[in-house]
Amino acid sequence: MIFRNSLTGLDKKKLRVYLTLLYQKHLSAPLSDVELIFSINHLPAGPAGTVINWIAIILLIVLCGGFMLMYRLGSGQINLSRQQQDFVSAVSHELKTPLTSIRMYGEMLVKGWADEEKKKTYYDYIHDESERLSRLINNVLQLARMTRNELQVELKKVSIHEILDMFQSKNSSAVERASYNLNISCNEEFHQKEINIDVDYFNQIMINLVDNAIKFSTKANKTDIDINCTVQQDGSVLFAVRDYGHGVAKDQMRKIFKLFYRSENELTRETVGTGIGLALVHQLAQAMDAKVDVINCEPGAEFRVTFPS
Repeated sequence: MIFRNSLTGLDKKKLRVYLTLLYQKHLSAPLSDVELIFSINHLPAGPAGTVINWIAIILLIVLCGGFMLMYRLGSGQINLSRQQQDFVSAVSHELKTPLTSIRMYGEMLVKGWADEEKKKTYYDYIHDESERLSRLINNVLQLARMTRNELQVELKKVSIHEILDMFQSKNSSAVERASYNLNISCNEEFHQKEINIDVDYFNQIMINLVDNAIKFSTKANKTDIDINCTVQQDGSVLFAVRDYGHGVAKDQMRKIFKLFYRSENELTRETVGTGIGLALVHQLAQAMDAKVDVINCEPGAEFRVTFPS
């Protein structure tokens, strides 16, 4: 507390500069010359100030988190849009290539430009390109059903021998015309074992895995595609499709099953594809309660589909 008549002019200036005024009062007569001034050089922060500081910090954290979330969502949408555009471009190319081949060989046959020996070769080309076109359309249709959660599974008991024989009869000739050898092996003791599968889904899984094996082993020294079937100790059935290509990079072993994903190495950029084949394999397998994974071999990669007992 300071009394007015005890301060000089200089003291009052210092008072204003260095002290914080808390209370000021003029006294009444006969003490009218006296003025009470309560000042302090440091005002301690109360509990309200601490609360305000914490609220400000929390708001700042929330705002930063919101901006980061918006940035990630925006980046994800941009990447998805770019992948979808790449998919449309890839599908257009994949559709155009077999249609062009079918038209070209068809015109040569219609106009009689092929002798008897070449006719069979041209018929085979037309058949193979038609099958390729059919596989692509089936993949796109399954993709549409998958995105709408409309995959319908029709499970039934089928023996291992029956399902492998069916697959081999439908696909071995196409693999051979691609200059590859399709080797299917399974112990005879397991031939009559039955598994609960959707036959169409199983065939599409195996076709996509074989197509993938051919696609990514074009530079391999060994042109074999091996399909092996084994029964595990817990009764589950494992189908393995192996190629002898360059294998799969460790950081891509999970990414390759994502929709529209294509690895960015030079080999992939030279290889045709839509980025949906392995994603469909994963989704169709899940629809049948099966598991899909991939391991690297020396050389090549092996994709494994395990069906429960």
